[in-house]
Amino acid sequence: MADQIVWPDQSANQTYLAAMVLPVAALYKTLIKRGWARQDAVDTVEAAFLATGARQRGLFKLLLGTDLGRRLFLRSLRPNWLWLTPPPANQWDVTERSGTRVTIEVTRCYRWDAFRLVGTPEVASVACAFETHMMSTSPHLRVAVSSMATGADRCHIRFERQLENAT
Repeated sequence: MADQIVWPDQSANQTYLAAMVLPVAALYKTLIKRGWARQDAVDTVEAAFLATGARQRGLFKLLLGTDLGRRLFLRSLRPNWLWLTPPPANQWDVTERSGTRVTIEVTRCYRWDAFRLVGTPEVASVACAFETHMMSTSPHLRVAVSSMATGADRCHIRFERQLENAT
């Protein structure tokens, strides 16, 4: 499958293609070839991929477990997204930014495009589930996602820091 796709120029997208898109697509295609029902295959691939992020999830839990960590995370979203999802393969804007909330609107997503290019758009939602799973480690940071992979015309990702109750 790796030789059937045009590799992107940006190293972040090359890494994403090699580390997520191709393994997820290959596992999904293998399950389908073995006679699995589509939804069972999607669910299994998602569960397997989420399990691979256990270590990163633990790091996010530490970071997002403090008010300072949550504030720093929200402030670093834009530069991190520029590095992780570079244009022109990705097109997005920060549409809302406050002390407690950052909203990103994505109109072009390399991940979504790559899953479609390898013929597995039905598992593109695994990428969105992975990010949501990583970020939802803290009851003090709410993550809301609607994505092109699940039928939206564009992706909306909202990170909202929940203020801790004073005791």
